Amino acid sequence: MKLRLKTQYNTVPGQQIYVSGNSKILGNWNLPKAVKMNYSNGGHWSVEIEIPDSTKQLEYKYVMADDQGNVSWEFGDNRVISLKGKKPAFIHAEETWHAPSKEEKPLYTSAFTRVVMHPDGLQKSTVSKAKQRLEFRINAPRVQTGLQVCILGNHSKLGNWKKDQPLLLDCEDHFPLWKGSISMAGLKFPLEYKYGLYDTIKKEVVKLEEGINRFIAKPEIDEKEFLYIKSDEGFRHLSKNWRGAGVAVPVFSLKTQKSFGVGDFKDLMDFIDWAEQTSLKMVQILPINETIASHNWLDSYPYKSISVMALHPMYLNLESMGTLKDKKEQKNFQDLQEILNAELHVNYPKVMTWKSRYFKMLFDQEKESFFESEDYKKFFEANKSWLVPYAAFVYLRDKNSSPDFRQWGKY
Repeated sequence: MKLRLKTQYNTVPGQQIYVSGNSKILGNWNLPKAVKMNYSNGGHWSVEIEIPDSTKQLEYKYVMADDQGNVSWEFGDNRVISLKGKKPAFIHAEETWHAPSKEEKPLYTSAFTRVVMHPDGLQKSTVSKAKQRLEFRINAPRVQTGLQVCILGNHSKLGNWKKDQPLLLDCEDHFPLWKGSISMAGLKFPLEYKYGLYDTIKKEVVKLEEGINRFIAKPEIDEKEFLYIKSDEGFRHLSKNWRGAGVAVPVFSLKTQKSFGVGDFKDLMDFIDWAEQTSLKMVQILPINETIASHNWLDSYPYKSISVMALHPMYLNLESMGTLKDKKEQKNFQDLQEILNAELHVNYPKVMTWKSRYFKMLFDQEKESFFESEDYKKFFEANKSWLVPYAAFVYLRDKNSSPDFRQWGKY
């Protein structure tokens, strides 16, 4: 199976473009074994290689290396060509180096791709099974709920520029990458098109990208069966940058009647629900990592973390953790809850003293069943690489009354 890769990247003398990937022919991600691409005028780089027919999924990236030893990989996830089922004899991928603007890069983070921008309710895109097919691809993270990336162009398979007949693309499990394909039979070249946004309720294109039409020249492919991949970059939005309102808040300030003298994770969940109801797009919180060093007011400073993994136990919600079987003790804590919640400010020493006591009493009550629970076993197995040394550090910190391990002596 032949694979022809083409990408566009403007280099200067001394720079060379390579392609590296998960196949032996592409060096198995070992840069010294990556495939060297050939340069032609206008910043065009290309290479043609043979891929084993046994390949089920090809992953790769373009990478630039210069004569000074500097290396720069293109941004984002690996490019993927799925080769399950019947494979084409030839694959041609026409691509552009993936380098979103600094304003757009944050939109590729999980906060946006999994929450703020993640689309739902999409219509299925066209997936051609033709022997000669054209697959469109574009990275477009800035797509809000109710909208779907589509293509309009100068052919009936692209809607003939009619806003109610576009080629719909979808992103399935690879958002923000959108894909859709058509048969190349009967296409006339150059093929002109633009990406747009399709309203899934109105059933029509409500926005077309700005600028001149994109186009595809007649491909130089002699094979009878082939896949032509056209990967575009940069959906050209009319308004340049995404804007959204958010709120920055320390979790400890989110105290409610259900708290225990300090805002906790349950309060944060309720706050996030409120943020969603008021159309806020993001909630930024102060650090919530473990800060306990000297067991006094100094530990209340959120930027003095002793672990990048462990979260501060102050933010645990007692009600969510469980109830003490000793009804008298449980009543005592409920009375303390009212007293601590009534204070104008967070009384950190008192909160930590009484919350810690509750943790210990609940642990003593539940430890046998706790250590046998499947949830605990899964958590421990997944986190033991940091959990065990962290537990040892906490034990020695308290035993020696200092977080400074240089003062502990032999242990």
